[in-house]
Amino acid sequence: VWRWSCNALRWTIERYHYILKSGLGAERTQLQSARTIGYALELWAVVGWWVLLLYRLGQIAPEEPAATFFETDIIEVLEATALKKTSLSTVGNVVKAIGRLGGFRPTKKQPMPGEKMLWTGVRLLAAQMKAYQAAKERYGTG
Repeated sequence: VWRWSCNALRWTIERYHYILKSGLGAERTQLQSARTIGYALELWAVVGWWVLLLYRLGQIAPEEPAATFFETDIIEVLEATALKKTSLSTVGNVVKAIGRLGGFRPTKKQPMPGEKMLWTGVRLLAAQMKAYQAAKERYGTG
C-alpha cells in the first residue's frame, strides 16, 4: 500500500511541475530580484494548484454540483460565453467549459480536458472574469 500511494503522489507532483513549467512558463521568466521571483512563485503555486484541481475534479467528481466547488460568478461567466447553451450545474460541465475556452473538444476517447487545455482555458477565464468584475462595478448588477 505504501508503494502505491508514493507512486500516486509522485505522479501528482510531476503533473504539477508540468503545469508550472509548460503551462505557466515558470522556467522561461527573466525575473531578477528575489522579491519578484517570490511574488511570481506565489501566483504560479495558486494557479498551478487550481489547474491540477480542475483536472482531478473532472476525473473523480464530474457529477457533483458545480456550486459546491465554484463561485457563482465563474459559472455565470462561463454560461454567458459558452458556445453551446448548456447548464453548467455539474463539476464536469464546468471543467469542460473551461477546457473549451482552451480549445478542447470532447470525444468518446477523451471526454474531459487535460491539463494543457485547462491552463489555456484558465488564462482566458481570468481575463473574462476581470472584464466581468469591471462591468459589474461600472454598471451594477441590474
